[in-house]
Amino acid sequence: IQWAKHHANIVNQLSDTQQQTLRSFQDTFYDVLKVLDKTHTEVLEWTNKLDNAAYKAQEFFNNSDKEGLQRLLTGLLGHRDQTLAVHFITLVQAYLAELNNEPTEAIEIYQNIVEGPAHQKALMRLFELHIKTENINAGLNTLKTLSGINSTYVPMYADLLQSTGDIDSSVEIYTEYLLAHPDDLDSMMKLGKIFRQCEVSEGVSWTMSYILAREPDNLAAHQLLSEMGLSLEPDSTQS
Repeated sequence: IQWAKHHANIVNQLSDTQQQTLRSFQDTFYDVLKVLDKTHTEVLEWTNKLDNAAYKAQEFFNNSDKEGLQRLLTGLLGHRDQTLAVHFITLVQAYLAELNNEPTEAIEIYQNIVEGPAHQKALMRLFELHIKTENINAGLNTLKTLSGINSTYVPMYADLLQSTGDIDSSVEIYTEYLLAHPDDLDSMMKLGKIFRQCEVSEGVSWTMSYILAREPDNLAAHQLLSEMGLSLEPDSTQS
């Protein structure tokens, strides 16, 4: 989305199919946000006595508002329910460490958040910090943990495994995920492209036929089959 925003002149020169692909990426991104938003809303319903502390903390962090975070931290330290507030206190302290350009300290603090309503947010920040510092193994481990908490992250985990060369694990994880989420055609397409990369024609044929059984006009699926010299499986509508 950011790339398209800053390269509008290039986007305008792309074919209709390519522009549709970009729009599809954007729609998928916003769908993911809706799922995550629902998860966070459920957490906040449980912790409403803390006045949406996690949301406030993230908003202050996103706006690089150190003073806002410090005010929030002061309020949390004085909250009557310290058993619950401590989860958000640690999260705010980690946010402040990041804004103070202390990534090592931030990582250590995030790693101390091993449970509770701030756990998922801490893992998301840990993943980003690990990737920024090119600690791919740590990033993979963090994403694996996130995937176990929220299946939304499973395709991302599979993608990162693929990018590191662990194709077998990537295919295995995508396959297991798609058995539980058969309507996620974007992930089915990604799995098909992995099969295409490995020149596994049976895998390409199966995944693209599965997609076309549900979206007969999917140009990307038709193109991938054509590139491999394959045709639509005759029984694909029974998948």
